[in-house]
Amino acid sequence: MKVRILVIIKREDGFFIKVVKALEYLEKLQEEGYSKHNLKPEHWTEMLKKPNTETIEKVVSKQKGFLDDSRIAQMKEQLMQYYDELAKTKLPTKYETHLNYHIISGLSTEIESAIPTITYRDYETGEKKSLKILNPNFTKPLFGTLPMGKINATSHGGFENNEYLITFEWELFQFCNLLSKIVAYAMPFRQEFDGVVFLTDEETIRQRIQDEPMITKRFRELIVAYLIKGRVTAAPQYHIDSPYDKFASIFTHAMELFTMGHEYAHILLGHLENQDTKKKHLTPQDVYNILFSWDQELEADSLGLPLMLSAMGAGQKYDHSALHYCGAELFFSGYEILERAKCIVKQGNDDWYWRGGKEDGAIGDHPPAERRRNNLRELMTKNYGKDSVKTSSSVEWIIKNLWEQTKPRLVQGYKNHMNSQSKQE
Repeated sequence: MKVRILVIIKREDGFFIKVVKALEYLEKLQEEGYSKHNLKPEHWTEMLKKPNTETIEKVVSKQKGFLDDSRIAQMKEQLMQYYDELAKTKLPTKYETHLNYHIISGLSTEIESAIPTITYRDYETGEKKSLKILNPNFTKPLFGTLPMGKINATSHGGFENNEYLITFEWELFQFCNLLSKIVAYAMPFRQEFDGVVFLTDEETIRQRIQDEPMITKRFRELIVAYLIKGRVTAAPQYHIDSPYDKFASIFTHAMELFTMGHEYAHILLGHLENQDTKKKHLTPQDVYNILFSWDQELEADSLGLPLMLSAMGAGQKYDHSALHYCGAELFFSGYEILERAKCIVKQGNDDWYWRGGKEDGAIGDHPPAERRRNNLRELMTKNYGKDSVKTSSSVEWIIKNLWEQTKPRLVQGYKNHMNSQSKQE
C-alpha cells in the first residue's frame, strides 16, 4: 500500500500544503497509535531487559535428536549474540521496538542489495536499465512500526528533501512467523538420502491436518487473538520441531521480504510522485482523490516478487525459487483470512471484499487476493515453469482447509451474540 502525504492547513483564503519531514510524520503517527494502547516508550526498553535464557532453552530443546551437543551449544551462543545485537540497535524514534527495527534493517539491506541485480527493458530502445533509473529521486526510506489495524505495510512520500517512509503494522512480523509455522507443520514430509521432501498432494495434507488437531487449534488461536485482542501476539507462542521449523523460517523470511520489496517497488516505480501534489491550493476533495490504482498495486507486486526472489536466493547453491515464492502467496492468504474473520464478527458472513456481491463493486483499495495471486502465478510460470507454483497451490489449499474448519465457529459465535442481544431487547 502507498500513501502520498499531504498535510492540508485551512486558511480563510483556502487551503495550502505544509511539507513535513518523514521522521516528524512517523513520530506523530506512532505517538497517536501507541497512546490508544496505553503504551509508553519505556515499555519497549523494559521488554528488552527481560531474561532471554528461558526463550533460548525452548528454542534449542526442539533441536535435540536432530543436532549434536556441539551444534546445540553453538546455537545457544548465536542466540545470545542475537539478543545482544538487539539491545545495541539504534532506533529512529523513542517509540520504535528493538526487535522489529532489527528485522526491518536486515530486510532493507537485503532488498537494496537485490536492486542492482534486476534490470528492466526500455520499450523504446530495447536497452536494459537499472531499476534506480525508474525513479531519479530514489533515496533510502525511513522505517517504522505502529498499530495500523491491518496486517499490512504502507509506503509514504511527499516529504521534505524527497524523503520516503515505509511503515509496518507493529505485529506484522509476528503474524508472518505464526502463520508460517502453522502452514509448515501442516505439510507432511518424507526423509530422503539428500534431505527432506515435503509432500504436496491434497489428500496427504488433508490426512496430516486430521491426524494433528493441534494445527487447526493453532490456526484458530491466531484468528481469535486478532479478533478479540486486536493483536496476534495474544495467541499462545510456541516453537515447532525440525524439519518443520526450517521450512517455517523460509516462509516467514519470504513473506517479510516480499512485503518490503512491494513497498520499495512503489518508490522505485514512482507511484508516490503524484502530479496533483504540486498544486499550491487543494480542496478537501483533492486529498481524497489522490488514491492509488489497482494497476499500480499489481505492478508493485510484479516488481516486489523478483526483488524478494533475488534477495532470498543470494549466495545459495541451489535454486529454491518455488519454495520462496510461497511466501508471497502466504502473505495474501493470511491477510485475506483475517479480513474475512473481521467481516463475520461485524455482519455474520465473510463476503468481506464486496459491497453486496461482485456486481456491486469492490470496497477495498487493493485488488482481491485472488487477482494478486493469479498475477504472480503468471509471472512465476512464465519465468520458472508450471512446476514453480505447485507448492504454493498446496499452501493456498492448506489455508482454505483450515479456514473452512474455523469459519462455522465464528459464524455461530456471531449468531449467538445476535440472539443474546435480541433477548435483552
